Amino acid sequence: TVDTSSVSVSEVTPIPSPTNNNAPSYTFHSNKAGTITYGAAVGGTTALTSLASTSSTDIYLGANITTAGNQTYTGPVVLNAGVTLNSNSGSANGAVAFSSTVDSYSTTPYALTISSGSGNIGFTGAIGSIHALAGMSLTSTGTTTLGGAVTAASLVQNATTGTTAINGGTITTTGTQTYNNLVTLGAATTLGTTNNNVSFGSAATINGAQTLAITAGTGTITYGAAVPRSVRGSSGHCDRCHRLSVLYFPFSETTPRRFSACRMVRAFWLVED
Repeated sequence: TVDTSSVSVSEVTPIPSPTNNNAPSYTFHSNKAGTITYGAAVGGTTALTSLASTSSTDIYLGANITTAGNQTYTGPVVLNAGVTLNSNSGSANGAVAFSSTVDSYSTTPYALTISSGSGNIGFTGAIGSIHALAGMSLTSTGTTTLGGAVTAASLVQNATTGTTAINGGTITTTGTQTYNNLVTLGAATTLGTTNNNVSFGSAATINGAQTLAITAGTGTITYGAAVPRSVRGSSGHCDRCHRLSVLYFPFSETTPRRFSACRMVRAFWLVED
């Protein structure tokens, strides 16, 4: 049976006419299984108040999008180009949320940059599972949630406050991984690079009753968050904090050892079980 009825695209919240609103909120919704494509900049001259896009097929992002409020992408997202999503125009601190997967269009990887002020950044599905992303640069002093596995050229959380919640189990990059704010683990987690560095900044304490395995090849692994005296035992062990089970690969060995580490981790305070 062929559906020959016309596609209906409706304005969910009508804008009064006449109007002098130069920064309206837009919601796009189709009653068909069609795609939504952003081929040119959105909000480049005057930021939209918010943007909501829903498609059961694909949402194609091919240009930068700027809002003074929330951006929501309900459905699979595909990058046609390197894209910057800014939801913090005018210090609006809007959230950026993805309900499904995020991929590059083809084997050519594209970068994704998101800046949301104190607004949350949320990825529900896998990132780069079909076609990997290029560099991912995230800046949020709220909560950044990585809900699925991540495959990209590199990953950096620029904010030094807020939380990065790694709930998807695996982050794989060819390049570096950098975490500058508090990190929480919602699942057994593996961070892997191709001979590149994995770094936790001076504010990047690590919490979670999960295992953490890091493989960096010839790259270095840096834990920059100090262990304060208030949570150390007299022997240097962490006796008053949530323990984190860590798989650690000594440079001279190929067999991993398991360590018990304080929720605030620094490399030379790792204590072998």
